[in-house]
Amino acid sequence: MNMTGTVHGGTDEERGRGAARFQTCRRAERSEGPVNDFRAIVDSVRDRTDLAALIGRDVELQPAGSVLKGRSPFRADSDPSFVVWPHSQTWRDFSGGSSDGGDCVDYVMARDGVGFWDALHTLADEAGVALPGREDAQLSAELDRLSERRRVENLLTEAARYYHQVLPSKLRAAWFKDRYGFSDETVDKLQLGWADGHLYEHLVGALGASEDEALATGLFVRFRDGRVTDFFQQRLVFPYWRRGRVVYFIARQTELTPEAPWEEAKYKKLLTRSDKHPYVSALVQNDTFYNEDAATRAGVQRLLVTEGVTDCISALQAGVPCISPVTVRFRKKDLPKLIALTERVAEVVICNDSEASGAGEAGAFETAAALQEAGRVVRVARIPRPDGKDKVDLNELVAQGGPEALHKVLREAADWVEHQLERIPADAPKHEVSARLRELLPLLRTADPVLRDGYADLIKRRFKLRAQTVRELLREPPADRGARKNTGDDEDDGGAEPQGPGLKGEVLEDTDHYYILGRRGEPVTISTFALEPVRRIATDEGDIIDADVTTTCGRTYRGVRFPRDAWHSKRHLLRVLKSADMLWTGSDDNVQGVLKLLAEREVPALRGITNLGYVELGGEPLWVVPESVVGRGGATLPDDVLFVDAGDALHKRLRPLDPIDPAVEAATAALVLPKLLELNTPEVILPILGWFFSAPLKPRIHKALGHYPILCVWGTQGSGKSSLVMEVFWPLFGIRSAEPFSATETEFALLKLLSSTNSVPVFIDEYKPFDMPKHRRHTLHRYMRRLYTGEVESRGRADQTVVSYRLHAPLCLAGETRPIESALVE
Repeated sequence: MNMTGTVHGGTDEERGRGAARFQTCRRAERSEGPVNDFRAIVDSVRDRTDLAALIGRDVELQPAGSVLKGRSPFRADSDPSFVVWPHSQTWRDFSGGSSDGGDCVDYVMARDGVGFWDALHTLADEAGVALPGREDAQLSAELDRLSERRRVENLLTEAARYYHQVLPSKLRAAWFKDRYGFSDETVDKLQLGWADGHLYEHLVGALGASEDEALATGLFVRFRDGRVTDFFQQRLVFPYWRRGRVVYFIARQTELTPEAPWEEAKYKKLLTRSDKHPYVSALVQNDTFYNEDAATRAGVQRLLVTEGVTDCISALQAGVPCISPVTVRFRKKDLPKLIALTERVAEVVICNDSEASGAGEAGAFETAAALQEAGRVVRVARIPRPDGKDKVDLNELVAQGGPEALHKVLREAADWVEHQLERIPADAPKHEVSARLRELLPLLRTADPVLRDGYADLIKRRFKLRAQTVRELLREPPADRGARKNTGDDEDDGGAEPQGPGLKGEVLEDTDHYYILGRRGEPVTISTFALEPVRRIATDEGDIIDADVTTTCGRTYRGVRFPRDAWHSKRHLLRVLKSADMLWTGSDDNVQGVLKLLAEREVPALRGITNLGYVELGGEPLWVVPESVVGRGGATLPDDVLFVDAGDALHKRLRPLDPIDPAVEAATAALVLPKLLELNTPEVILPILGWFFSAPLKPRIHKALGHYPILCVWGTQGSGKSSLVMEVFWPLFGIRSAEPFSATETEFALLKLLSSTNSVPVFIDEYKPFDMPKHRRHTLHRYMRRLYTGEVESRGRADQTVVSYRLHAPLCLAGETRPIESALVE
């Protein structure tokens, strides 16, 4: 399971400390002073300390996947229970049921039995970072505050371990597994737990924490008579992890929760300091987003923001980095923090509950507006809600549909501007559409060109406007262009250099057609279609582009395949464009211009396999035919590999290989294989049987011997030589009943046929050398000689390029005679 974005101790903690340092420095810029400088120094010490090297002095660490493991230096440990996450620079000690952990400072504190200041001093000396003295009152107060935070967070982390340890198996199964769809791995990694009402006894009685220390966590309530009791009673508990430690809790009501006025809330959050609870530490604050470390990990391209804690966990389990305010919308005071956290994220996707009341959408609207204003790329995802159902949340989506259901929703997430466009009724009067669109023009005109094309297409389709109307709407007013052009501010225009001449044949694209600029700069349409590439497939004969074709009449043709030679000329392109909807009036140079546009698009890149039969990928042998794959690991190709039908005759004859029950397969083989030996005399059938059984492994045999024999079957007319191959041995390879290939095929047809496979037998019948035209006989014999050793045949093209064909098919030749040339007989 991919736990991308997981919050707990090293599985998805902050992986990019550079981001944390950046934010700290930004804070220091806004308010310079000793306190902020000291925080920056602490971050600098962390950044310069290699945790694995530090712990490696005391513990023999061994790689275990993406982590390092060793025996605990603090407790007797029969199995390696001490884990280091190098990517997040955190550690956890699971020995003896412990949950100790943290960063480099925590390790030195535990190793040396010292406080925060002494541990920091030790690491600073090694890292070459100068620490200020403790004489400064502000710094001393900040140090005391950090030490108090450590004490509180250590107790909160111990509380999470206790809650998880006492989680009843029935509740674990009924709630976390059956209701929420969480795996055991997720529950264990996030330390999800159960509040049994006895945490105070554990912290104070078993661990020896003082009453004041326990009360400072916000996990307990003290009554007027002095009694202390657990704040969470008979509830599911969700800890908030940050940098390997717990900083906050939220707890969910269950059927076992006591019936009392103070227990009516579905969710209860950890107590914070107030007039009623002055004993809670001021450092316990509801200012942490659930799993906020996911936003500061290095390399996060897409960050999901969702509504609830269970929604967020479901996203993490599905492999999606995610944070949550654990409410329908972020508080206004939390928005600056959200904006800072997302500063290095490529895009933010917001996915709230889908509900009839519209509360989730309204919350997403407010969050998206704030992020968009701050310059973030924002998209809004909508969860499908069945008719008659009032509400569907992300957790329910993943629990019922699996991770793919979430990924589908994310793929279909609308760009924020698109979301705004879709809020305009499609059937609104034209004057209203015009007014609403003009409100969005600043966003539309300043958008990325690729996104702007998508907006133009959406506007055209949704409001049934002409492409020319949309172009005029989005075109920047001449006054604005002139004002910018005449601005003498080099900073604003970036010192832009004059544009050089464009590519010969350069083409411009609209949503459903291509055009060029005429002599006076006017658009001249050259097609009635536009292409949207969906993937590129690299093959030995060049790149193939699969694209969706949208025509000016509104039709869309999905997955049209454009081979490399489709771009050689207008004539070659029109061979692919077979619909009457697809007209092209451009030149050959313009065809290359379209190719340039497609090549600039970012689309998935795949490797294409054109060879039929035996293929090795990553050392794994596979048998590949159209629509089917057979291999030891299963009947699938890797995600980045695709079989490409080369269009030759053999491809069309092979049928898909449907999975068969192994027991049925074994019983069939036991019946059929002995019968094969009865088809002819041993001296005839055994060589044929041996050759056909070895053909699937022909590449390996050829690699070992340097050659592979050609099977010649000859006999008098009516002896059954052709039917033996056509009706018995060929079908064993999945070849549909068909006529054999002719010995008098054209030269190019033979070349394509004999180079299309390296292990599926090719059967050529009616070999009659004395009745064949001389040039046909010589061609066939030349190919047979080259097949024996697997040579390459080259052919020139009209465009002066050369295409090479490897002749490596296992060849079976049948006729009333056999070849007598000495080179072939050998």
